[in-house]
Amino acid sequence: MKKRLLLIFMLISASLAFCSDGLLWGKGRLRTISTEWFDIIFPPECEETAQALAKEADTIYVEICRSLGTSPSFRMPVTITPATDVFNAYYSNFSVNHIVLYDTLPGESLSVFESALLGTFRHELTHAVTINMRSPFWRAVDSVLGDVMNFGCYVTMPSMIKEGASVAEESRSGKGRLHDGFYLHTFRQAKLQGKFPTFADVTGARDTYPAGLLPYAFGGPFTEWLQEKYGMEKYAEFWYEGINMHAVTYGQAFKRAYGTSLSSEWKEFRESIFVPDVPPSPEDAAGISFAEGLSSKAERCTSISSGGGKLLWVEDSTGNLMCREKDGNVVIKSAVTGLQASSISNDGRYAALDVQDSNHPAERNRVRLIDLETGKQWTVPGVSLRDSCIAECNGNLFLCAVEVKKQNCSLVAFRINRNEKGLSSSQDFPEVFRYSFPHGAICFSPVDAFGGDIAFLAYEDGKWSLCILPLWLSGGNLPYEKVRLPDGISLRDLRSSRLSSGEKIFTFSWAGLSTFPRLGIIRFSSEGERLFLLDTDISGGVYSPAVEADSQNLSVFYIADLFTERRIMRADISSLPFAESRLVKETASPVAYGFASAEEQTESVGDFVSKPWHGPFFTRGVIAPFSMIDVYSYNGTKSTSIYFPGVSWFTSSPWDGTAFIAGAGVNPGGGFLSSLQDRSFLAGAMAKISGGTSTPLFKYNAGANIIFDSRGIMQGSFTAQAESTISFAGKSFLYIKDSFVSSWGRESQSVERSPDFFMDVRNSLVIQIGVSQKTGPGYYEKALLAFQFNYDSAWLNVWVRKNRMNLTDSVFSPAFVVTLPKIIPVDCAEGFTYNLPLKLRVFLAPQANCLVSAAADTVIFSAEIQKGLTFFPLYFNRIVLEGGYQMGLYDETSSVRIWNLSDSFASIGRMKYIDAVHLSLVMQATINTGALANPLMMGTVGVTFTYYPHYVRENPFAISLATSLNL
Repeated sequence: MKKRLLLIFMLISASLAFCSDGLLWGKGRLRTISTEWFDIIFPPECEETAQALAKEADTIYVEICRSLGTSPSFRMPVTITPATDVFNAYYSNFSVNHIVLYDTLPGESLSVFESALLGTFRHELTHAVTINMRSPFWRAVDSVLGDVMNFGCYVTMPSMIKEGASVAEESRSGKGRLHDGFYLHTFRQAKLQGKFPTFADVTGARDTYPAGLLPYAFGGPFTEWLQEKYGMEKYAEFWYEGINMHAVTYGQAFKRAYGTSLSSEWKEFRESIFVPDVPPSPEDAAGISFAEGLSSKAERCTSISSGGGKLLWVEDSTGNLMCREKDGNVVIKSAVTGLQASSISNDGRYAALDVQDSNHPAERNRVRLIDLETGKQWTVPGVSLRDSCIAECNGNLFLCAVEVKKQNCSLVAFRINRNEKGLSSSQDFPEVFRYSFPHGAICFSPVDAFGGDIAFLAYEDGKWSLCILPLWLSGGNLPYEKVRLPDGISLRDLRSSRLSSGEKIFTFSWAGLSTFPRLGIIRFSSEGERLFLLDTDISGGVYSPAVEADSQNLSVFYIADLFTERRIMRADISSLPFAESRLVKETASPVAYGFASAEEQTESVGDFVSKPWHGPFFTRGVIAPFSMIDVYSYNGTKSTSIYFPGVSWFTSSPWDGTAFIAGAGVNPGGGFLSSLQDRSFLAGAMAKISGGTSTPLFKYNAGANIIFDSRGIMQGSFTAQAESTISFAGKSFLYIKDSFVSSWGRESQSVERSPDFFMDVRNSLVIQIGVSQKTGPGYYEKALLAFQFNYDSAWLNVWVRKNRMNLTDSVFSPAFVVTLPKIIPVDCAEGFTYNLPLKLRVFLAPQANCLVSAAADTVIFSAEIQKGLTFFPLYFNRIVLEGGYQMGLYDETSSVRIWNLSDSFASIGRMKYIDAVHLSLVMQATINTGALANPLMMGTVGVTFTYYPHYVRENPFAISLATSLNL
C-alpha cells in the first residue's frame, strides 16, 4: 500500500513540476506572447504559429466586437498545443475565459478557411465575445466571483444559438462553413425529406445521430438568415437580453429582442430554404438503387473504396471494417477502436486504415496496414499520419499517407515488404520519398493513379484542386499535373479504379454553394481524357463514390447522407445526366504550386517577442461563498456537507489540465441549510487537485480535509486516486483504478455512540479487462464482456474509553460483467427497442458477509422520441420500460473470503437469500435551454414497481418514484 501511495505522489508531483497535464502533457518550458488583449501560451515548437496568431488576434477581436455593437473589454489567455494532430479547438469560461487551439491542420470537412488557424480562432473568439456581452451588474459579479459565474450562458443560451453566432461570424468574409456546399447539405436534406426539425429539436439535447451536428448545421444558417432580415443591431440585442437573463429561456429572450416568436421566425426560415425538385428518397431517382445487403437502413457508412472486385467501407456506428467479397458475401474484416477511414488496394488484397489512437496523452492519428485475407495487421511507426492509401510502382507496393506537423503537411510513401507468399511477417515501413507542401496548404485523399503516379486533392489559399504526381522521382524539380475544375466548388473523397479494359477512372464528390454534393468522374482511356460532372441533385447527395471494378456497365457505389442515416447506394452512370468537358491539365513547376524544400517551408519568425511563461494561472479563478467538505465515520463511510458561510477558490490551467480548489467555512449546525449540514457547530478547510492526460490514459486527483469542533481538531483526512484506460487488440481494453483514503480523529458530536478516536486507512484497487463493441446504431446496441478484480484492504484502530481495538482486513472479489445487445434474435424497427438487450453483473464474495450477488437488467420496450417542446423548455429523449432482478446470498454467522469459498458453498443451506424483481417505466428528458440542453444533463422521471419474493414482510410489493437529474 505504501509503495502504491508513493507511486501516486510521484506521478502527481512530476506532472505538476513540468506543467504537463492535459493537452500540454510533457511540455514543460512554455513561452508566451502578449498582445493588447491576449496572452498566447505555447511550447517552443509552436513559436511560428503563435507569431502568426499574435499578428492578427487583436484585429479579429475588434472586428467581432464591432459587428456585435460592443467593444473589447477583457484579456484572455490563448493556449496553442501541438500535442494532438486531431484538429479541434474550444472556448471555455471554466474557470476563466480562455481559448485552446490545436496546432494542426483540419480534415476535408473543415477545410473552409483561407487560414485554418485564424478562421478557427475567429469562431472560438466569437463565443467569448457573445457569452460576455454582459451588463454592468453582471460584469461586477464577474469581477468578484469569476468568469464562470455567467448564468445566462448556462440557463438561457443553448448550443444552437452559441454555435450559430460563431458559424455566422466565421463566414462573414466569404469563407467559412456557410460558403461550403457540403456543410449546407444537412439542413437542406432535412427539408427535402420532410424531416425539418423545430428550433427546440436542434438546441443540443438530442442524444442519437446526428446529435452533435445539429446545433452547427441549423444554428449557422438560421443565424445568417436572422441577421440578414433584421440586421446586426437586433441580433446583438437578442444576445444582450439572453446572456443577462432578462429572460429565463432563449425563446423568451428572442421575443423581447425581436417582438415576435421564435417559432414563427423559424417557420419563415424553413420556407426560405431552396431544395431541388427531386424525389425525397434517393432510390426513387432514375439510375439510383439501394445497395441490397451492404448496409441496413439505419446504419451510418463511410469511406467506401473498391479494388479487385471487392468493396470496402467503415460502419461508423460500430467502428467495424466491412467488406463485400467477390462472391457477394459481406463480412467484418476487423473491429478497431478509433477506426476513421479505409482504402483498399487495387488488387483487393490489402487495405490501409486511418485510426485515431487514444493510447497517448492526447489523441493521435496513426495508420495501419491490414492483409484482408489473413487479417494480420501492422502499424506504421510514428504518429500524425492520416488519409492513407496503397499504391503500386514498378512492381513495388507503397503505403502512402499525409503527415501533418503543426501547420505543415507532407505526402509520404513507405515501402511495404512482401515476398512470393504475400506480405513479409515483419514490416519496418522504410520511408522512400516525401513531398512537402507550403505552410498552410493541405493534401487529402491520395489514391493510386496507376503507372507510377499518385493523385490527391489539395486545398490552398481557399481553393481546391486535383493533382497528379509521380511516385518514382525523389527530389529535385518535381513536375506535377493539376486538373482544372470550375471555380467555387468544394471537393471531397477522391477514389481511383482501373477497369479490365485498362481504362483509369477517378471519382470524387463535389459541391457548389447551391447544390447538393454531386458525383465527379475523370476518365483516362484510349479515346481521350474527359471530365464529367453530375448535372442534377440526388437526395442524400453523393459521398465517397467508388467505381465497381471490372464492370462493363459502369456503376458507382456511394454514400447517401440522409438526415438520420448514411446508406450505401448504387448509381448506374449511363442513366444519369452529366456535363461533359475535355479534361484540361496544367503542368507547372513545384515552386509555383509550393513544393518547396524544408528551408523554404519555414517562414521567418514574426516581430513579437516571446518570453518564458511561469504559470500564474493560480491567481485567476472562481470564488464562491461556501465550501464543501468531506467528513468520514470510523467505518469509512463518507458524507459531504456544505459549510456556509465560507469561501472556496477554484482555478485551473488555461488548457484545462490541472485543476485546484481550496475552501474553508463554518457549519452553524442549523438554519436554512440544516438538511445539508451537520447538526453540530463545525469549522473546516479543504484542498483538492486533479489532472491527467486529455485522453483516458491517465487521470489523478488528491485532496485533504481538516475539521474543527468546540473541542479542537475533530478530524483530518487525505485521499488520492489514479486511473488509466488502455485500448488494445481491436476493441479490447484494460482499466485500472486505485483509490486511497486515510482519515483520523473523532466523529461529529451529533453522532451517537461514536468512538473517542479512530485511525482508518483504506485502499481499493479495481482492475477490469474486457472487450467492448457497439453492434449497431441503436441506443442499446452495445456488447460488453469484462472480468473485474476488486481488492479492498483496510487498517482500522479505534479507541473507546482508552481501550484500543485493531482491525486489519482485506477482501478480494472477482466479478463478471456482460452486456448483450439482444436476447431475442430479431432486428428492431428504427427508433424502437423490443429485442431485450441485457446487462448482467455477477460478484463473488463482494462483502464479508456475502457469498455472491448478481443483477440482471433488460429493456423490455423503448421508443425514441427526440423532440423538444416549443412552448416549454423540455426535450423528450425516449420512453423506456425496464425490468430487472437482483439477488444476494448472505452468511450471518461467518465471514466469506475468496480463499475459503469451498466452506462457504458447503454452508449455502443456512444462508439468507434476498432478491427483488423490479419493473420501471421512465421518461428520459432534458431541460431544453442554455447549457442544460445537453445529453449529459439528461434526467429521468417515472415509477418503479418492486416485488421481494423472499423478503419476510407484510407486503412484499413496493412502489416508488424513479427520478434522477444530472447537473
